[in-house]
Amino acid sequence: MAPRLSISALAGSILLTCAAVPAGAQQLIGYVNTRDAEVTGASDVLNGQAVLTKSAGITARDHTAPITLGRGGTVRVCQTSELHVTESKSADVAAPLLFSLDRGAIEIQMNSALNDSIMTPDLRFTIVNKGPLDLRLRVAR
Repeated sequence: MAPRLSISALAGSILLTCAAVPAGAQQLIGYVNTRDAEVTGASDVLNGQAVLTKSAGITARDHTAPITLGRGGTVRVCQTSELHVTESKSADVAAPLLFSLDRGAIEIQMNSALNDSIMTPDLRFTIVNKGPLDLRLRVAR
């Protein structure tokens, strides 16, 4: 006769299996309140917060949409602006992020990681040294 598992033992084995997934597999980029922005590519919504992993598009509604970054810091997407955030597939603890501003304005305050990038239709900035980043950027016609 096969041994019977209780629900708590089964849940514990599932948690152990999930803990065995490599750390670089899917790190948290951050989260943004769904009242503040329309979000595409969010992996989940918890308590009104869109959880941003891998790649996400954030379009601010009629007011600023603050994104709280998982590694610390914030990105403020100004009203009606459109920003895409993508995480590198690096196995690093702080994998590089790519911020791509399609239109509008953003404010970034964070500790940057090596190879973080910020793009607009005309420019690309790549971070070559780790450290504090305080950037305000607007894309105009």
